Amino acid sequence: MTKFVTTLAGAAFCASLAASGALAVTISESFEYDDGLAIQGLGGGTGWAESSTWMHPQWTFGAGSNVVGSPSLTYPGVTSVGGKAVFSLATTSAYPMRLMGTSFSDGNTFYLGFLAQKTVADDNTRWMSVALLENVNLGVLDKAWIGSGTGMANFNAWLGGTTFVDSGVNTQNLTYILAKVELLSGTEKVTFWTNPDLSAGEYAGSAVGGTSHDTAADWGTIGAIRIGGSGPSGGRAGASHVLDELMVTTDSPFAHPGDANGDGMVNLADLQILGDNWQSTTANWAMADFTWDSTVNLADLQIIGDNWGYGTSPDLAFDEALSQVGIVIPEPVSLAMLVLASPLVLRRRIDR
Repeated sequence: MTKFVTTLAGAAFCASLAASGALAVTISESFEYDDGLAIQGLGGGTGWAESSTWMHPQWTFGAGSNVVGSPSLTYPGVTSVGGKAVFSLATTSAYPMRLMGTSFSDGNTFYLGFLAQKTVADDNTRWMSVALLENVNLGVLDKAWIGSGTGMANFNAWLGGTTFVDSGVNTQNLTYILAKVELLSGTEKVTFWTNPDLSAGEYAGSAVGGTSHDTAADWGTIGAIRIGGSGPSGGRAGASHVLDELMVTTDSPFAHPGDANGDGMVNLADLQILGDNWQSTTANWAMADFTWDSTVNLADLQIIGDNWGYGTSPDLAFDEALSQVGIVIPEPVSLAMLVLASPLVLRRRIDR
């Protein structure tokens, strides 16, 4: 009988992907300053506009209301260095803003991530947030924010107008917030995760609400960020909290497609994992289910092939690695699928 073993030409896929698996962080702030320094006026971090510092164009905050503290907040998959921002808002407000070195507009996608935790044991406080702005001019309005509004116990995303997305996660819990912002022609799309598994791939089904969310309006340009929160007002306590590892990146912080073991590379180790779990129907990302359908099949193999060599210079071409792992692909359905899925498919005919 004649059997077809279908392989993908790894070398051709590697050219544009083999550079580096590291995140292309555009803007970051880890609060690497001496303890006790007021945040207002500090200008460290990376990717911010030249000479920009944390500031407010309207007034000076109360002494000690926003300072650097230690230790840094931590979360799996996030590099933590320096200290953290400590907002002590029992008597006064503090919400500095800063101009980013890159502005984002229609056609751009970026990710906003940070660690946050309310430090006052009260679910009915004033607001705290990380807000997206057009610029740092006096009177500029928020395009959107992620945090908690006045009287809100949980982390929320406010997307303009009356559009709120409630995470169900209480603000008194240390939480890693991650939002994917897709700036489109018209209203935008935001996908919002709390405490996501960054060792697995990006999946909207694991986000808050299980999907992305439309904004209430066209945001135009995003060019600045505001942090902090409000002091006491209207019988509610100030939203004292801590914040750390603020970043904006144009690359997904999640595991790269095909990277089953989360080491930042797509190589023989990932292909071996796929081979070990081939045709499993109870799989997860760590078992090489890259399509989130609980099965390990041709679709997942295609993803490894398409990304072969990402983050590394593989010792083997993909077709050689496939042969080494010994995955047997049935025909004719598998052949048709791979031919349609990639123009770089090779077929090796073996008679037996």
